Amino acid sequence: MIKGIIALFTSGILTNPLVLLGIIIGACLYAFFSGAEIFALYKNPLLYVGALAVSIFYVLRFRRVYQPDGSTDWQETLLAIIGGTFKLVVASLLMISFISLFDLSSSSNDTDVILDLES
Repeated sequence: MIKGIIALFTSGILTNPLVLLGIIIGACLYAFFSGAEIFALYKNPLLYVGALAVSIFYVLRFRRVYQPDGSTDWQETLLAIIGGTFKLVVASLLMISFISLFDLSSSSNDTDVILDLES
């Protein structure tokens, strides 16, 4: 487990701003919302539209991909936008699951509510 954590730091994935934002969002969601509210939030398509908007802003402002002649490589830029959106959403989900793994104060009521929403 320690080698895995060291690999996360040495690969640089934790220094990606979209991953860091996803980690912060996931921690805030877990701290301020119940399990049922988080489940409902991730079922809402507006969450993914918002993540896409943040990714578009970040990539076009800071990480635009250029061709050798100096023009924008739109295909690679689009892939960077899609990848950034994926990183943001997955990082927030993994942060929620990571915190819930160590949270000993939560009751099983959140799980029961989530199971009731699925049926």
